[in-house]
Amino acid sequence: MTVADAFIFYTVPVFLAINYFSHGLRNSRGGRPLKSGTPLKAAIMFAIIAFLMMLAGYSAAGIMEKYMNGRGEWIPFIMFMFIGFRLTMQGIRRKSGFRIFDIEQNSVIFAMSIALGINNLFAGVAIGFMAFTHAGFAGFLAVLVLIMSFSGLMYGNQFREGFGRKMEIASGTGLMIMALVVFWGR
Repeated sequence: MTVADAFIFYTVPVFLAINYFSHGLRNSRGGRPLKSGTPLKAAIMFAIIAFLMMLAGYSAAGIMEKYMNGRGEWIPFIMFMFIGFRLTMQGIRRKSGFRIFDIEQNSVIFAMSIALGINNLFAGVAIGFMAFTHAGFAGFLAVLVLIMSFSGLMYGNQFREGFGRKMEIASGTGLMIMALVVFWGR
């Protein structure tokens, strides 16, 4: 593993997990406190879906590679740039306020897991084209998502309102920089 590969392997999951942290902060702020057990239940669901979406993206990359005849060197650049731009714009457009959804309902937790996992699906495609070990990458991402989303849901009221927004913008910018590292560094 080259230095650029190690950098990508250990920083991309952090950037992706920050999105879960930001949404955890947002959903735990204001109003009544979350019920006991809700943060752990939501964090576990987020981690499982993040893991599965990453593996689905990696599998999709394997299928696409068969039909591309080795012309997939632009795919990681495009995917990381797309995810980064999406996270940055999401952070910029977000307005101050209270909870996004009622995170205490199981259907809401599942829907949020799928919605937040779309970024992991795209990242899985990028990782598939970069020929990383999918289980190691997805496992590392799942652990980070579990920790970050749980801490965001548990301690959301202790952070300022704009902190999660700034973190989201920073992670999106970081992923766009990562796209350039992938493009020029590999």
